[in-house]
Amino acid sequence: MNQPAYYKQKAQEEISSHRGIVSIIVIVSIIISLIPEVINFFYPTQSIIRSLVFGEVILITPALMLSHLYYVVFSAIALLVCVWLFLACLDLYRGDEKWREVKYKRSAPRLALAALVVNALVFAWSLLLIVPGIIKSIAYSQVLFILKDNPELSIKEAIKESEAMMKGHILEYLKLWFSFIGLIILSIFTLGLGLIYMLPNMYTAMAIYYVDLKAEQDL
Repeated sequence: MNQPAYYKQKAQEEISSHRGIVSIIVIVSIIISLIPEVINFFYPTQSIIRSLVFGEVILITPALMLSHLYYVVFSAIALLVCVWLFLACLDLYRGDEKWREVKYKRSAPRLALAALVVNALVFAWSLLLIVPGIIKSIAYSQVLFILKDNPELSIKEAIKESEAMMKGHILEYLKLWFSFIGLIILSIFTLGLGLIYMLPNMYTAMAIYYVDLKAEQDL
């Protein structure tokens, strides 16, 4: 497999001619992602959870219930947009001219569910120690790409295939992740504005890595 610099350069080349539309998509996804946090600021979602789990007495008003519903809905929409952008970068690299279209209407809920399952598994492993969590997050990193290319697979099968694909490539993929640390820090100091540049490049670099890894393993 190639070095991180290769994937970053290829991603930059692929994104350059689509920077405008891709940036708009990222901005929209950021705005949608911020809506649940704004709702949570005014109507903390933990309040009902604390009431149910710890028996705290709170006044559950229609406004509070509605705010929780909005939180769930906008969080789901944000997840769907992120999943779509992630997979659209793979189509973009493959030269699919229809990459701008919302092509995942039927599979979007399943792909979003797969993302939730992967995140839950990574979180569970992270409860043990941070290192197992990192290793498993890399081992599961190809799940969405695999499900896109093989819609007949179950989420469990895609997770197993991702683990098999990434066997022996954990450190290699970790280097690719860390090659974006500068842009991640920039995004923090620019209050998220750096994500407009970083996310398309990072997602496309990961898509290119997947294509190369699949070709190397003749899958």
